[in-house]
This record gives sequence, structure tokens and C-alpha cells, in this order.
Amino acid sequence: MKEAKQRFFDLHPGESVNTQSEEFEKYRSKGLIRQDDYYIGSIDDISNSYEMMELNFSNNFICDYILEIIEKDVDNDELRSLLNNCYVGFVTECEDEKASAYPVLDNDYLVTITSRLYYSLLNYGDVLAAKLLYDYGYVNENETEFVNILEELCVNKIDDIEVQLLIDLHFESNEKKDLVPVFDRISNEIFEVSLGFVIGHEIGHHYYYHSGKNIEVVRNKMDIGKSIKEYIDELSAANWDEMLADGFAFKFVMQFVKSDYKSEPKLHQILGIFIALLYLSKCNDPFIFTNKHPATIIRLISARCEILNRYRSSSYNIRKILNYIDWLFRKIHKTSNTDTDWWNFTIDQII
Repeated sequence: MKEAKQRFFDLHPGESVNTQSEEFEKYRSKGLIRQDDYYIGSIDDISNSYEMMELNFSNNFICDYILEIIEKDVDNDELRSLLNNCYVGFVTECEDEKASAYPVLDNDYLVTITSRLYYSLLNYGDVLAAKLLYDYGYVNENETEFVNILEELCVNKIDDIEVQLLIDLHFESNEKKDLVPVFDRISNEIFEVSLGFVIGHEIGHHYYYHSGKNIEVVRNKMDIGKSIKEYIDELSAANWDEMLADGFAFKFVMQFVKSDYKSEPKLHQILGIFIALLYLSKCNDPFIFTNKHPATIIRLISARCEILNRYRSSSYNIRKILNYIDWLFRKIHKTSNTDTDWWNFTIDQII
């Protein structure tokens, strides 16, 4: 994979998006892109929006490793080419928790993630890793108090990074320092999948040639007395683009696990997908949808269906996976928006 040794903006100073390129014309002629809603503008439009931020490229971050592993093993030439020309920018000075895909410029693809998103995913994974120390048999039944305290410390670290010092002390004071490498390994494998899902979603927008349109975002909330299925039936074209990108992200990250670990994903790696969706639900009311993005509850149900379809006939216990999803959301999600366990809703649920 091509290393991003120079800033993307340095490579394209002041250049405009070439809407007359052969690639653009090919997809517009097929009706996949409309001239009036494609992002047409200068790369300066992107850089100006980040003028107060430091945008570093991720040569040493796990995101480049994920792209490199998939590129080496994927049998899709179009995707391989995209990954070879994909830059992942790491936005360090930003209060938002988000990832973004930007217009293609001279066959270079830009995806950005913010540091707050990056570390939120990492912290959420720590909570699950703490529980799995016991569930995977690294801690015996007489040491559940150690795990319970560790779980709570990891939850507290989500909002206060200084709690990491207490976590380190907790391992040391309980003579469990030998478990730190195990804990870190499980947490890192969860993180790889959750981060890979987020990056894969943005790459999916590039892969499917989704166009961007500068429109005012209109927010709505699902109505009481209406089923989730009705909202799925009424999704806008932009909403379906997001669902399609989620589907791409699922396959993308499962390819990474298969290529890197030479095996089917383990339980905690599967749950990494739901860590990514959990972060979405923490940032937004799960029943809020816009003219650009579907409600988080719909995206969560779709991911559950992907898991069910993939592992229905395998040795995985689907009920166990669903139980862990329920545990994760109860443990981490603050139910200030709703007092229901909405993460267990089905498409036939009445809001």
C-alpha cells in the first residue's frame, strides 16, 4: 500500500475537482452521479474547514494497517486500487466525534477520523475486554469483584482519561499485572474491528461513488405509534446510501479479520461492530433521523441482521451475541433519551 508520507493537501495545492474526468463521465453517463449534486469545488474548500486543526496522516496508526492487510488479500481489483490510493487523515484538534469521506481528487481518496472518535472506540472496547477476562476464563469465579471493579473503572475512563492510572493500579494492587497483555490483546482486537467498521463505512461511500450535496440537515424524530419497518420503507435515497455503506463496512472488516487472523472472527471481534454503533447512539438520540442519515436504531437492526445471516448455520451461538449486545448497551449507554432497551427492538417494534 502506498504510504501517506506527505499531506494530501500538499499533493494537491489549490487544485479543483475534475468533474470532466473519464471516471466522472463514466459514472454520470450511467446515471450514478448527477452534475447538480456532485461535490464540485476546490480542495481549498476542504482545507479551509480544517484551518484550525492539525491533520496528520496515519502512517503509524492501525487504520493504515487495516487497509494494507485487506489490499493484499482482496480479489477485487477496483477495491484494491481504491485502497492503494486512500489516505486516512487523523484530525487531532477537533471536539467532534466523526469520520468523513471527501471528494475524489485525481484518483486520490481522502477519509478523515477525529481523535475523539478514535479514543472513544478504544475506551468502549476496554469495557468489553474487562468482562471477557472472566468470560474467557482468565479470571476464576472467586475473583469476580476484581472484574466488576475493572469494568466500572473502564466505564469511568470513557469520560475521564485520568482513570487509566487507577486501572493500572487496580491490576498491580491485585497482583494481576500478568493479565495486562491479555487484556490489551482482547481490547486491541475489538478496537481493530470497531475502527475498521468506521473507516470501511467511509470507504464504502467512495467505492459506491456516493455523491455529496451541500444541503441543510433536517432532523426528525420517530413518532409514537409507528413501526420501525414503516420508517425503513420510507428511507430516502441518501439514507439508503448510508445503509449501503454500513453493509460494505461489515464485509470490509470481516475481510480484515479473515485475512489477518486466518480464521473466522472471535466473539469479541464480532462485537467490535456494535462498539462502533454504540458510539453513534451515545452521540445522538437513537430515534432521530435526518434527510442524510437514518436513525441509529435502524442501522443497529441492520447490523444484527448481517450477523444473523452470516452465522445462522455456524457454531456461533447467536443468542450469546445478542446477550452481549444487550450487556454492552446497558453498561455504557446513558439512557437520558429513552428509558427503554431500544437496542433490542425489531423491525416490527412500535416506537
